[in-house]
Amino acid sequence: MYICREPHEQQLELFERSMLFADKLDRTNLDKLGIQYKVPPGNGSFTHRYYQHQILGKELRKSDTGGIEYSLGSKRVDVGIIRGNEKRAYEVVMEGTLQKEVENLRKDLTDGWDIVIFCVVSNEITSRLLSLIHETDCVEIRLLQEFNGN
Repeated sequence: MYICREPHEQQLELFERSMLFADKLDRTNLDKLGIQYKVPPGNGSFTHRYYQHQILGKELRKSDTGGIEYSLGSKRVDVGIIRGNEKRAYEVVMEGTLQKEVENLRKDLTDGWDIVIFCVVSNEITSRLLSLIHETDCVEIRLLQEFNGN
């Protein structure tokens, strides 16, 4: 089991809530024991979901709207945040083909997101992604490690 910590507000004071993530083996064992559990919202691997929650916890402010697997149109983004008039899409890039991320960028902008923030695992991925993207005025790239911890 893994623990994900995320900030929450209660009575105007910030405190930390821990979320327990069960991996595939944990879920199998819980099923065998007849213990009910809820899979945390999100998509992808445990690590991908962990970062979706971390990004939402760090970036979502009190006056914002948004969420995990958030959609403005036909395509969901990993994390979507609407802050005033600005619509921000966060895409978690763990591995795999970066051409898929370029396609995500096109679809996200078409759906009405103002800025797409790629949250990447390494500087190497940053360089490779930048070499594929031609319109960078609506793109930010941030390292996933920025979202670790509090």
